[in-house]
Amino acid sequence: MAGRPDRRSCGLLTSVARQRREAGSGTGRLRAPAHTRSGLPPGATAILALQRAAGNRAVSALLGAGPDAPLHVQRLVGLAKESRIRAAARAEVRWRATATPLERANDHAAPALAALRDAGIPVPTVVAGDPASGYAAEFQPGRWQVVVNLARFQAAPVNEAAARRLVGDLYHEARHADQYYLAARYLAHKRPRTRDEEYVYNRVEQSARLRAWRDPPPEAGLFTLSGSRRKYAAAAARAAGYVADFARVPGIRAGMAAPAGLVAEIGRAEQALPAEFAGEPAREVSAVAAAAFEPRRVHAGNLFWTAWNDYVASSVETDAYGLGGRLGGTPAPDAAQRRRMWETEDARIDVALNRLRVAIRDRPLTRPPLPATPPPPLPAEEEEQPPPLPASLPPPVPEDDDQPPPMPTAPPPRLSAVLRPAVAPTTREPASRGPGGAREVEEREAAVVPVSLQRHAVPEEIESAVDE
Repeated sequence: MAGRPDRRSCGLLTSVARQRREAGSGTGRLRAPAHTRSGLPPGATAILALQRAAGNRAVSALLGAGPDAPLHVQRLVGLAKESRIRAAARAEVRWRATATPLERANDHAAPALAALRDAGIPVPTVVAGDPASGYAAEFQPGRWQVVVNLARFQAAPVNEAAARRLVGDLYHEARHADQYYLAARYLAHKRPRTRDEEYVYNRVEQSARLRAWRDPPPEAGLFTLSGSRRKYAAAAARAAGYVADFARVPGIRAGMAAPAGLVAEIGRAEQALPAEFAGEPAREVSAVAAAAFEPRRVHAGNLFWTAWNDYVASSVETDAYGLGGRLGGTPAPDAAQRRRMWETEDARIDVALNRLRVAIRDRPLTRPPLPATPPPPLPAEEEEQPPPLPASLPPPVPEDDDQPPPMPTAPPPRLSAVLRPAVAPTTREPASRGPGGAREVEEREAAVVPVSLQRHAVPEEIESAVDE
């Protein structure tokens, strides 16, 4: 332990404290007065000796910041500080049978949250949700929350190792909160920012960003020895690495989700199939479209493998898995475990493709439509017919010119024959052989006259005209 500070050193401390009170900064950072910035003042050795002997908190109390004020020079490693890791390892977590799963999750997160509080880092809330990749928990910087899978807190752990695994996994996620906050502290006052830096800074929840803006990043002060300046440079480099890796998170997540996205797309293609194909060419088109998923299957596998390799190799995950593993948390997935994960995803793709092929094969063809009935022929143009006469009227009498007279079938009988009196058949007596016998017969025949002619005698001139 160094000797007591002399009167000159105490005067320097009083001068620095007065400047800080007047400025009202309250940052707790050691700043030399203006007249001593060109070199170390005479009392610097005493201040450094007091810092080494009693710590930053004692120096802060002496300068007027108060014993409980956060010292930014102290928070270079956050949850990676050995004292915080040992405190979390010694913490005893009980499984409360009567508690809800969310309350049990908070019990197992208590050691990690206490470490964040001790490091002066905003403490996230623990909420129920669906973490990515089926893990026990996931930190979401946009809401400053640790989302836990309540299924992991339904049944009691089978052994002590399983219980410590939950504590380590939640310490892993708390370390991500530590990383984001350290990155935000470096980015809050940086101008200009790159696109990646702007993306990472805006991912942090608003109240955490505001607190980071009020909490500048640690940097070496005027009284920092050259050997101690390396830790500040390491903290700046670590924050820059966090920013670069956080900017790659969207691409890594997209690659991990590529197989699941392909399965969903194959399912949509199956749902878009028609109930019936119009013909074999239409079926062939769908079969060709289904075959196009095969090369995309290989591409999804490449994206999956690349994303998981980048995830495991990133500085943020290497750091978080390392700290969580020291408390019994889940280790980073190795190559064999990642291969099993890909085999599971590939099997899902295979099932979806087979279902699509079977659907295309079993779809029936549309029955050909019946030939359409031809329309009735248009009526030929005809002469306008007069409207039919009513049934009550007699039919019209045809004109003489319309119909020729009927042809006679037999010549008409001579009028003389008609008018000649009919002679009743008589039995002719044989004429006598005498000369007077024929004359007697003729006389008897002429004497027979019809009654009609007896009443109406025919004039002789008509008789003669008929005979002619």
